[in-house]
Amino acid sequence: MSKKVAVYCRISDDRDGLGLGVERQQKDCVGLAKARGWDNIEVFTDNDISAFNGKKRPSYIEMMARIKAGEFEVLVAYASDRLHRSPRELEDFIDICNQRKLEILTVQAGDINLSTADGRTHARILGAFARGESEKTSSRIKRKALEKAMNGEPWSTGHRPFGYQANGLDINIEEAEAIAEVAQRFLAGESLNSLCRWLNEVGFNSPANKPFRTKALRDILFSARISGRRSYYGEIVAIAKWPAIISIEESDAIRAVFNSRTRLTPIARKNLLSGILICGECGKKLVSHNKEGRSRYICRKDAVSGIGCGGVFITGDLVEDFIVQAVLTRLNSPAVEASIKSAKANPKGLAIHKELASIEDKLIEQAEMLASNEFSRSEFNAGRKVILARKEKLETSLAQQRGAVMFDSILATPELIINKWSNLNLDRQRAVLKSVLESVQVKRIVVKGYGFDSARLTPIWKY
Repeated sequence: MSKKVAVYCRISDDRDGLGLGVERQQKDCVGLAKARGWDNIEVFTDNDISAFNGKKRPSYIEMMARIKAGEFEVLVAYASDRLHRSPRELEDFIDICNQRKLEILTVQAGDINLSTADGRTHARILGAFARGESEKTSSRIKRKALEKAMNGEPWSTGHRPFGYQANGLDINIEEAEAIAEVAQRFLAGESLNSLCRWLNEVGFNSPANKPFRTKALRDILFSARISGRRSYYGEIVAIAKWPAIISIEESDAIRAVFNSRTRLTPIARKNLLSGILICGECGKKLVSHNKEGRSRYICRKDAVSGIGCGGVFITGDLVEDFIVQAVLTRLNSPAVEASIKSAKANPKGLAIHKELASIEDKLIEQAEMLASNEFSRSEFNAGRKVILARKEKLETSLAQQRGAVMFDSILATPELIINKWSNLNLDRQRAVLKSVLESVQVKRIVVKGYGFDSARLTPIWKY
């Protein structure tokens, strides 16, 4: 009578995604079962899943559940290390196999009898040896990966990086131009949502060949890759062998913005001057309010806290038109351009960039010392914690004065912005306004009946 046989096949690293290693295992295992006269065979396969790294193996889990339920009498694998490389998992496996009196065969090591003490000892020795080999392999792979990172070499796996060709070294000109524009617009204050919509509208896809979403775009902007630098586990460790798309200064400013943000979702603004107009009486931000079909910005008094005076309001479209003209005129001012060029040469900003570069050198040195076993993992973590704390403070400071970088692109094309103002989306319009405008104080109406009075407005300029 033919026994019901479960065949289990697994390969840890299938870089090409072809499953050839699994196919070879399956052919040998099925051949072994049929040589014993068994043809009632069901195959379970986990492709490109390591037993060492703790990832769940869905086919293995299903097979063991069915073995426990008594559906199989024989289990065939290519080798014992295809089944498990964790001593803890092995003990669970032994318990289930003994409970169901399961017969176990391997192509390489023959029969494994778990019903006897010698058989269990043999299985444990094989498992311990396999675990040791896995740990050695993992260590070699990590050392090789660190070595490649320190040499500025590209990653050998994963999706093609957006902005570069498939080899990770040569520029994809159209995508690189898109990244450069997105970086400038992000630094100027435009939201990730708005930038994703733009990328999708102009026909770009994410590295996964799907429409852009905020996480995919954040990963690209935060990546050291686009500034021509190589990272390793999130830390910049070398100048890369591929060309940069944006400058190191722009990249540091972008990373500082992301690192300084809270986890809270940013407020979505629906009006041009939301958060910009300030009550000149109590200092509260004015909010948009529609009355009789006409937009106004008002100081709303909170009934619970009593915050807000409730006595200041201004017509929405009139104040928006006035502020837009004032900002566009100021953007085209030589005095503002000179002020921002001066800010770009700010010694404090240059000192921050210099110290950040020094911190990256220290992190590289620590990684090298860990790789060469000059100190322990606990010593590495303790030292790294101190360095990263200082790095966080510097990035916060850099984020606060990132205007020197972010407004450069706006000033480079003031005429283009002026001519195409009506075609810019709300996010981009607000970004332009906030590039030079801190806020606008709105005073109370003194004499009623005289229409819009620009004298009520006191702009607070950044430059």
